[in-house]
Amino acid sequence: MIAGTPHKKTYLTAAAWLLSGMFLFSCGGKDGNGAEADLYFPTEKTLADQVDSLGRSADMWTKTVAESGKNEAKTVAAKDIDWGTELAMFHDLNPNKKAYVGKFTVQTETPDSIKMTTYTSADLKLKSLVVLQNADETVKAVYGDLETSNLFYNSSYKLSLVPYKAFAIEGMQKLNFFNTQRNFSIVWLKNTPAPL
Repeated sequence: MIAGTPHKKTYLTAAAWLLSGMFLFSCGGKDGNGAEADLYFPTEKTLADQVDSLGRSADMWTKTVAESGKNEAKTVAAKDIDWGTELAMFHDLNPNKKAYVGKFTVQTETPDSIKMTTYTSADLKLKSLVVLQNADETVKAVYGDLETSNLFYNSSYKLSLVPYKAFAIEGMQKLNFFNTQRNFSIVWLKNTPAPL
């Protein structure tokens, strides 16, 4: 882990970009209780479980932000982190948005007793979602690719989530009119338990 002194402006800029990409997706269908049912992987439930558990955790986490060749890191107790904000962009990995239903190619494999489900679509912002699950259906890891392209800018993000252990975002945004491009990464890694 690269150590350094956090720079307020860098973190504010990164946070603003994360929030600008946040979408809260609704799901299709109803379950037996009349609630919305998930057709595909339940991203929203997975994130809710992460936020709830980490918000009560005594573990220490280290956040590293890299941009323009500079790395800045800080270590914080999990219970002092606003995980809802930090994981906001991961809501974009929700394949259950009503407009998405039926638009994914879904493939499932089971290499080495690990279930790997892959969702792909060339026409959606969520280009691909890969979910690894253990034999008991617990989530081992989630990986996703997001892309947006329009007249004003192009952006792409690679997101990784290893439950209760690590979260990472690699992003690129290009402003077409100004021909400028920004590349950055944000990584959260669980470190050590907080001192008593």
